[in-house]
Parts: sequence; structure tokens; C-alpha cells
Amino acid sequence: MARQLQLAVTRLERWSRDNGLRFTTTKTVAMHFCRRRCGDLPLGIQLYGQVIPTRPVAKFLGIFFDSRLTYKEHFRTLRERCFKSLNVLKCVARTSYGADRRTLLLLYRSIVRSKLDYASFVYDSASESSKRVLDTVHHAALRVATGAFRTSPRSSILAEAHEPPLSLRRQMLGMRYALKLRQFPMHPTYPYVFSRHATRCNGRLRPSFGVRMKELFSIVDIALRNVRRTWAAPPPPWKSVSPQVDLSLSAVPNGKLLPAEARVRALEHLASYDGFIPVFTDGSKTPEGAGCSFVAGDDTRSFSLPSFASVFSSELVAIEKALCFIEVSDGPFYLILSDSLSSLLALRSFNPADPIVQDILARLQSVEQSGKSVQFCWIPSHVGVHGNELADAAARRAAAAPCTRRLPLPARDFYPAVRSFILTEWQAEWRLRGGRKLREVKPTLEHWRSCSQDNRSNEVILCRLRIGHTYATHGHLLRGDEQPVCGGCAVPLTVAHVLLSCPLLEPDRTRYLGRIVPGTTVRRLLGDESPWVLSGNIFSFIRAVKFQAIYST
Repeated sequence: MARQLQLAVTRLERWSRDNGLRFTTTKTVAMHFCRRRCGDLPLGIQLYGQVIPTRPVAKFLGIFFDSRLTYKEHFRTLRERCFKSLNVLKCVARTSYGADRRTLLLLYRSIVRSKLDYASFVYDSASESSKRVLDTVHHAALRVATGAFRTSPRSSILAEAHEPPLSLRRQMLGMRYALKLRQFPMHPTYPYVFSRHATRCNGRLRPSFGVRMKELFSIVDIALRNVRRTWAAPPPPWKSVSPQVDLSLSAVPNGKLLPAEARVRALEHLASYDGFIPVFTDGSKTPEGAGCSFVAGDDTRSFSLPSFASVFSSELVAIEKALCFIEVSDGPFYLILSDSLSSLLALRSFNPADPIVQDILARLQSVEQSGKSVQFCWIPSHVGVHGNELADAAARRAAAAPCTRRLPLPARDFYPAVRSFILTEWQAEWRLRGGRKLREVKPTLEHWRSCSQDNRSNEVILCRLRIGHTYATHGHLLRGDEQPVCGGCAVPLTVAHVLLSCPLLEPDRTRYLGRIVPGTTVRRLLGDESPWVLSGNIFSFIRAVKFQAIYST
């Protein structure tokens, strides 16, 4: 093996000299990947006459690889880096003062979670016990951002901040990378990820990245063959077609004109294209599905698209279908009219990466080579232009009809389905093993609209009341004392008892919260639509009864 490696290194050395390059020997190391527990022997490979050292751990593109691919060294260094960045959050947030939750979560996603996301689908093949050290970073950062008490369940902290577990996030990032990679068949890693001969590994070895993604896509019901691929070799700029796009009507926003005024301006502008055959295109996206259509004179064509298609892709497919119609038509001059400004701007971009835009430009070049002239123009939508209204109605009918044919779509159109799958998995896990107290208040995982309060103290109080862990009810776990009981009722002290049932607090409860109707639940009192939370009366009640929801040093 060492002899074959030396021959390969010699060829690289010869190639570098022929091309005027030189590899840095001080940054070059050799690694022997195996599952042996004994130390590796020096391989003795030489580069430019110098022996390359054999190392058990090496850093490559920000990732520490070890000889057994356990990634333990990478997890250790990543954890240290994240905790150093976490000090920024601790400096700007306390339980009684500091930045609000939205700012703290933004800081966390920018300076901490970005480090955890980098190459996460690469080291996701490590053991669960090794990856568990990164969960402590995730939970600690969210506890600082939300102000949750130290004894709060980890699942409740994640649900309160609406941040999925890192394991599910790694799956989401891996699926998005696999979808994006599917668009580029010329990528060097493409045959290794989508090889037909890849099978699940037996024994203790984890399956490869391609096998793991294939299993996830089968659950989500996403066929990778439905991902549209980009150009294998894009044409040079001097051979590419530069479409003529007229955006003069977009100089004045629709909101500054009445519909009648916008319609008159559009009709006057269309009258300047004398001799051009107008072709109106439109795309539609509804909860039932997606569709597109185009109207050329008396011809109206509509097409049902897969439910994964976005509005942007629907508009582009409508333009693509219109070009196919123009290619077989007899007229010499055509004007494609679209109300999608983003689609026309994408056509005018210098180096488009969208595969549908690339196919449109290729089709446009074929049409113009046949002696026909095609121009594009933007028109305002829903202002009464007859052709545009017909195309819009046809696209909506097509969106309501089921799609019976296969149409490849860009990778980004499948991202919402991936995110929906991750949220569904998280919801199922929350329903089975979520925090009991918070699950009663928040049975469905969604963003709290009422979590942002006028000051930091109220945010922390509301978070701890919803989770059910406060200094008064669970501080004994940190002090090593007995569980506290209510002085007048002799029952365990809980958030629900203080807010709903303690008779000693009835005067203050009636004063700040009004008369509580029998059968009122904690969910109604602390939920996202609670009038007591929105008005701030719940915080006045907590301070009046001196209930230690938070503990200020």
C-alpha cells in the first residue's frame, strides 16, 4: 500500500513541477484510516525528498479527522469554540435585564449555531454518544436566550425557543445538500453519493451519507429523479443569448397607482409593440397544488405542476412552455408578457444558476436561430389586462387539477417539504416525550407570538411560568432541600396551584386576573392568545403575590 501511495505522490510531484506549482511539505501529513486500536506505523512516503509524517489526527477544511473516523477530537474543539462564543450571549443577557429574546436568538444562530451547522452532515455518521457533547452547547445557549430555569427539561427549552434538536437539524441540512448536489451531475462527489451499488453497511459501521439520505427521501416521498439538473458545460458568455427584457412599467410600484391607472399605462405600453404577437404567461400556487398557463391569441394552454413547485418555478415553467409554443408557430415577432418581476430579472442575470432559467435561455437561442424574434415585458397583475386575467384564471384551474406527469424541478422547491418533514418528526417526538407541563400549554410546536414582552424580566417570567419550573417551585433541587408546599393549602407548590387554585391568593387573583371561571386551564391562562399575557396583568399578579418566578442576585 505504501508503495502504491508513493507512486501516486510521485506523479503529483511531477505534475506540480510541470505546471509551476509546489505543495507545502510542512502542511502535508499522511493518515491511515482503519479500525485498529494499535498505533499506526510510519508509511515513509516522501514528497520532494522529505518524509511525510504519519499523524493519527489531521485538520482538513476545518474538520479534525482521526484514523478511526470517530470525530471525537473535532467535537472537543468545536465544543470549546462554541462555549467561548456563548460568552457573548451571557454578557448581554440576564434574567432581569439585557437584550430581548429575538436579539439573543439571532446572536446564537449567527455566532454559535453556524459553527455547529458547518459540515454537520459529514460528522453525522459518528456515534450518538460522541455527538451528545454538542447538544449541551445547544441547550445552554437556548437556556440563556429564553431565561429558562436550570432544572427545565431540555425538550421544553427547545419547544419554548422553537429550535429543533441538533439531530433533526443535521438531517435537514443533509437532505438539502443532497438535493442541491443532485442538480450538479459534474460534481466530484456526485457518483459517490448517488451510486447505485451503495448498500447499508453491516456490523458496527454506520451507513454512508448517500444511503442515509436515500432512506430519508423515501420517507418524505421525494424522488431524486425529479430534481432538474443544471448545464453540464455552460456556454461561454460570447455565445450565450442575452434576452431583451423590458421592465419600464415596474418603475412605478403598484401601490402608488390605482388599478385603472395601472391598466391604462399597461395598455399604452403594449400598443408601442406594433407587429408583435402578445403571449401572456402566469403561474399559480395554491394549497391544492401548482399550475401555470399561457395565452396566445385564441390559444390558452394550462399545465398542472407537482405540488412541490414554487410560485417562482411555476412562472418560469409558463415562460418555458410559451417558448415551446412559439418555436412551432408561424409568426416572426413575439412578446412574452409576465407579471413576475423576479422571473424576468433571473432571465437577465449574467450567470444564472437556476436550471429552469438555463433551459429557457437554451430554448430562446434555438428559437432565435430559427429566424424569430422574442422579447420579454413585465406587466402589473390584477389590474384588468384581459390576456393576463385569462392566464391567471387558467393557471388557478390547473393548480386545482392533479398533476399526472413528471416534471423535474429545482432543488430549492423541495426545501419546504424537507422542513415540513423535520417539523413533523419533532412534533411526534414532542407528543411522546415532551415536557409534561409545557406540553399542556403548547401541544403544537409553533413560534410563540407573545413571547416578546416589553422588558427582559417579563420574558423570563413568562418562559418559566409556561415551562412550570421556577425558582420558587424547583429551587430546592439546587439547594438540596425538600419540595416546597403551599403554606395555607399544604399541597406541593406548583405554577398551576398559584395561578388557579390557591384560596389564599384569591383577592389578588380577582384584582389582577378577574374572576377565573371554573375549568380554566393553564393553557388558556398562559397560551399564545391569552388576554392576561397580552395585557401584562399576569406579571402584575406574580409580583403582587411575591411569587419567585425568577431569582435576581
